[in-house]
Amino acid sequence: MSEDETRKHHYIPVFYLKKWLSKNNAKNDSLTITEFQKTPAGVKYKYKTPAQTAYGIDLYRRDDLPQSIRDVLEKKVMSIIDNEASIIHEALLENKIPNNTHDRSVWARFIMSIIHRNPERVYDLTHSFEKSMQMVSEDIRKNYGKYRNDTNPHSYQELEKQLDPFQNGYDFSLLLSNLMNDREFGNVLEHNPI
Repeated sequence: MSEDETRKHHYIPVFYLKKWLSKNNAKNDSLTITEFQKTPAGVKYKYKTPAQTAYGIDLYRRDDLPQSIRDVLEKKVMSIIDNEASIIHEALLENKIPNNTHDRSVWARFIMSIIHRNPERVYDLTHSFEKSMQMVSEDIRKNYGKYRNDTNPHSYQELEKQLDPFQNGYDFSLLLSNLMNDREFGNVLEHNPI
């Protein structure tokens, strides 16, 4: 797989898009998806393969993480969700309803991931998270004397030196992963027939 291919983070997984393939062009026999795009000039369409659509370059990449794990959301969260869900998806297409907790959890997690993984949602979550972290940091900086206890450094500047520069990246990755694994919403999906 080329570097460009690994940078394509699909917000609608390829396995799911494959089920929408059709022969769209009388000039050739290839199966494609019709991708519609709203432009100032009107709605335009293109024929694409599942790998060529519904992705963002580095959509889940976190530059506030160490280099070796910047793609952790794509490689360790989304890919696992998608790989497991693709098996359940095939069963559903054969009218086989998941009848055990594991399979229902896998499908519920996939549905929750679709809600949270699109570019607009990732952008909104990222900016809301960053704004919240700035507000928290500013509050701690202003009120450090009130919050400080005997185990903390004497000044806020000393505290800042001890902070992990990647902490926000870790926290955001955990936030997005937890949203896709929300137990309350998952329980609703898991325990109600499809």
